[in-house]
Amino acid sequence: MPTSTLTDRQRQAFAVYILTPREREILAHIGRTGQTLAATGNCLGISERTVKNHCEHVHRKLGVSGNLAAFIALGWLKVPDPEGAAEPPY
Repeated sequence: MPTSTLTDRQRQAFAVYILTPREREILAHIGRTGQTLAATGNCLGISERTVKNHCEHVHRKLGVSGNLAAFIALGWLKVPDPEGAAEPPY
């Protein structure tokens, strides 16, 4: 089932099930702070390459191409409907 059809509660459960605690921690940190991979690594006491590896694993697991898409897929970022409709027209 595509993550876009899940409720917020289902997305949270999905994230807990599919992502490791460290992957969730790193992705949440980046989303909260907007820091670069290097700054995130420095803050969390790991290398930039390790942060990048974790992000790549998240992207692969969720079938997305970047952190922004991961935030959207997990429901951590709400994207407004361009036409202002509350629900999709289908």
